[in-house]
Amino acid sequence: MERRGDLSVSLTLEPTGEGGGDGVCLDGQDLAAVVPDDVRHAIGFVAADLPLLRGSLRHNLTYREPDAGPAELEDVIERCELRPLMDSLADGLETRITEGGRDLSTGQRQRILLARALLGQPTLLLLDEADANLDPSTSALVDSVLRGHLGTSLVVTHRRDRLAVADVVWHLDAGRLVECGPPADLLAGDGPTARLFAHREGTRLRAPRRVPAASDLVNG
Repeated sequence: MERRGDLSVSLTLEPTGEGGGDGVCLDGQDLAAVVPDDVRHAIGFVAADLPLLRGSLRHNLTYREPDAGPAELEDVIERCELRPLMDSLADGLETRITEGGRDLSTGQRQRILLARALLGQPTLLLLDEADANLDPSTSALVDSVLRGHLGTSLVVTHRRDRLAVADVVWHLDAGRLVECGPPADLLAGDGPTARLFAHREGTRLRAPRRVPAASDLVNG
């Protein structure tokens, strides 16, 4: 959850073309021993600051899966609600995107990145602050994508509502794991996760209820 730590997790898992990372396994396979193209197929990655590629909209969508069929492409277009954008572009999928997608809104760029990540049904969907600075409709789309993903989702977030629907939370601080467990337990406790969100939300943690000691009962 702390940025310095969560970024290291993302970079360890995200395929770079130089092997997958030392000691990281996916479905029992060491990523360092897997062909980079296979790793890219297995992991769909979206980050808040991940740029779009220079080239057509089709190229951006199919970068991970260049051999994806029309039906697969149409499926992610619909799931990521890209049809209105495509209809507004003169050349549809063949429209060229400026470097970094500067001519598109933040929400439009994230929808394209989500569609790219989902194409090919990756085993692991890795979202690194993918919901940062999004409009409500695109943020709701991220929720829908997570609910519909059939594989494993690893989400880096500072949003309490996103955290609350996770199965397990890993709280990282300066690259170190400081707390791990079900979100309900962590948020209801008085550990680093609860303190982090209390600080961010400007609230105070409720003091633990004091259990009377035997001497109190006698003296009372």
